[in-house]
Parts: sequence; structure tokens; C-alpha cells
Amino acid sequence: MSIKLPVRLALATAVSTMVAMPTVASAASISYSADIPTGGGTQFTNFDEDFFLTKFDPSLGTLLSVNVMLTGTVEGSAAAESRDAAPSTVTLDLSAGLTLTETTTGQELAFVQPLVKAVEDFTAFDGTIDFGGTSGATHTGLTATEMDSQTYMAPAILALFTGPGDIQLNLDAMGMSTASGAGNLITEFSTLAGASAKVTYEYEPVPEPLTILGAGAAISFGAGFKRKLGKNNKKK
Repeated sequence: MSIKLPVRLALATAVSTMVAMPTVASAASISYSADIPTGGGTQFTNFDEDFFLTKFDPSLGTLLSVNVMLTGTVEGSAAAESRDAAPSTVTLDLSAGLTLTETTTGQELAFVQPLVKAVEDFTAFDGTIDFGGTSGATHTGLTATEMDSQTYMAPAILALFTGPGDIQLNLDAMGMSTASGAGNLITEFSTLAGASAKVTYEYEPVPEPLTILGAGAAISFGAGFKRKLGKNNKKK
């Protein structure tokens, strides 16, 4: 006597569900970060500093992508005095360029250039070089922040970030402050910079032992149930 169709469908659905569900895995992520200079804050440019972040542990699963986020800050002061014989409009740009690289290969990973802009309308030179009066100005407490986020999926980049221990990175901070607008301009900048670097590893986790056990149990259940139905059919 044959098994009715609804029974066959119910058995197939139950077994396939029990087998398929344990194999579903969602992506996971883990992050590591560091402040440069060490301890946080800012310092006078120009400088470069090596630092270390933890690599991705391959025992966790398969690395899918690496996201590198660089947040850079520039702060300081800008002063100018125009000695032009005529009025002028002067622009002061307090800025720093911060480049994040992997030290072994020199691979550039991220770049930011935070900038603060100040514009002043000066008269002809007032006779005193004091970064003030009508032909000069001083700006203090200037600050700006910029962020760059890059995601890498190329096998060569993933390999750099995978393995035991740490990956060595470098932050290079260059002062890029400038002034323009007058032909006879005296300027003075104090340019300090700092950054925070963060790497996020997105990966497919290794199936947990209970997941593998569940798949095996589902297969065993299906085989056992099929044998039992076979015996019942023979008796009938």
C-alpha cells in the first residue's frame, strides 16, 4: 500500500526544514581602534607615527571585507598682517593632511584633510606689524574634523589584515596651512593634528558545533523515519 501524498509532503517538508535551517549563517563583525598620537589629542605637525591594530582571527570564520575609517582633526591658530599699500581681502586656511598606510606594502588606506577657513578684509598697512589693527588679524581656537571610510574586499588587502597578532599601520600628518589675498603678507600658523583609526572586519562565522549536530540529527531522523514507514508498508 503506498503512502498518501500529504504524508510524503509533510515528511519531505519536515526533513528539509530541519536540514536547511542549521546551515543558514549571517555575517558578523568585529572592530578595533586606536588614537594617534598615542593617548589621543593632537600635536604639532609635521609628524608620522606607527601603531598596531589586531588582525582578523581566521578561526572565527571567513573574512568578507575590511572597513577602514579614519577621523582626523586639525586645530590651532592663524594670524596675518598685510603690508600692502592698498586694501585687500585675505584668506587664511588652517589645514592638515593625514594619510593612513599599511607599513609593509605602503598601501594607502585612507586620507583626510580637515580645514578651517577665515576671511578678513584689511585696509592698507596700518604701520604696525602686530597681527591686529586694521591691516591684520589673529584667530585662535580654530578646529575642524573630517572622516574618510573605505571598504576593501580585494584578496590581497584581506590577506594583509588576516592572521595572528597585529597589523602595523602608519599615520602621516602634514601641515598644509596657507594664506592668500595680499602681495605683501606676513603670516603665522600653529597647526596641530591628531586622528582616530578604526578597522571593522565583516566575516561569515564558522558554524557552531550545535548547528552541525542539528544538521546530522535531522538527517538521521529522516533516514530512521523512512525505514519505519518501509516496515509498516511491508506489514500491510
